Amino acid sequence: MSAEARHEALALVLTLSTQLDALVVRGLRATGAEDRARLAGHCEALKQMGATQLAAALGELLAAMGDGRREAAQALLALRARLRVFERLLTQRAVVAEWAAAEAAGALP
Repeated sequence: MSAEARHEALALVLTLSTQLDALVVRGLRATGAEDRARLAGHCEALKQMGATQLAAALGELLAAMGDGRREAAQALLALRARLRVFERLLTQRAVVAEWAAAEAAGALP
């Protein structure tokens, strides 16, 4: 994954994380159609970048919210956990790539 792709993925993860935090604060039942549409757009973006597990988890959340099921809270927590792991992996890969570039440039002691 290129540095630019990692940056875009991380930006999407941070945006999605912020929106999920807002869902927690406001409550799942208070979510409007505009919020759901924004989340659905993120679902497509996740699929395009190859994060199919995250896209599936977000799809489960959207389906549960749309049906008004109680499982929506579980789906939200599961998605947040997966999102954190994905963010950690992206961060780790970015650090490894930066370290390798610095090492190749002779910038490390």
